[in-house]
Amino acid sequence: MFKSRIVIMLSILFICLFTVQAHSFKGDNNTSKDYITESGYGMTGCLNIEGLPITNSKVILKQKGERKQKTTTDDYGCYDFEGAVPDKDFRIIIKGTVARHVPLPTTYVVMYLNLDSKDTVPMYFDVNDPEPTSNFTVPVTVYDSLLARHTINIYFRKSQTITAAETPDFGAPFGGVYGATWGAGYPALGGTEWIWYAVVSGADNANSFSDQVQAQGRLEFNTNGALYYKETLFFPTGGFDFAGGTAQNQPIFIDFGDDIAMDVTLGLEGTTQFGTGYAIKYLLTD
Repeated sequence: MFKSRIVIMLSILFICLFTVQAHSFKGDNNTSKDYITESGYGMTGCLNIEGLPITNSKVILKQKGERKQKTTTDDYGCYDFEGAVPDKDFRIIIKGTVARHVPLPTTYVVMYLNLDSKDTVPMYFDVNDPEPTSNFTVPVTVYDSLLARHTINIYFRKSQTITAAETPDFGAPFGGVYGATWGAGYPALGGTEWIWYAVVSGADNANSFSDQVQAQGRLEFNTNGALYYKETLFFPTGGFDFAGGTAQNQPIFIDFGDDIAMDVTLGLEGTTQFGTGYAIKYLLTD
């Protein structure tokens, strides 16, 4: 039987201390492989190949002089060895197949940002000239139903001060209907509204050869910089339409973190608006 040794790069995040990136596996072409990490420190991690988690795979922890431990990666590709001996070299082996039989398209994106409260308000957003007509951009890599990779650029435009008797750029104030104004007692009065635009490039767009806004939403921040309310509107066909013969109307939920109005939180753990500059605090795709 033909044997092979192949060195690959996996994206592995160790929550404790290190990110370990050098890995190898050894085996024949038709059987499962053993993913072997280099020695390091840390006993908790999440593993993926090109953004796809290695799920339901056996994980073995070996530490010299200690009993071998076993566990299984969960739905997110994560494992946890609570009984590991801290500050002692370890070796982790993750057993599982390389290929996936069913492609898993991206269904959600989680991003926690800080938007700069000091920035100015552009007059409008132009999808054909997005950089000068927006304030901040976050590129996000997603996968379609055929497991092809695409980049969505999410542009953020500072819109307006939340003022009584004024209306949002689109959508409705929390508790109101479309076209309603912010009331005199609205909790976020004096804060700021931001609009975001998820743009698919013409090369990736199944609807035309031009760049297109395929999802749009808005964020409301109060005067403390906390996320008071968020809402999303997908269009033109209810989801994302990528070129290449993939399934259309792909739903991708973009989560900016908990807000005050809907989630009854302080609105400070996810996306915020402080005058400390722009920052990507956390970014995750499934």
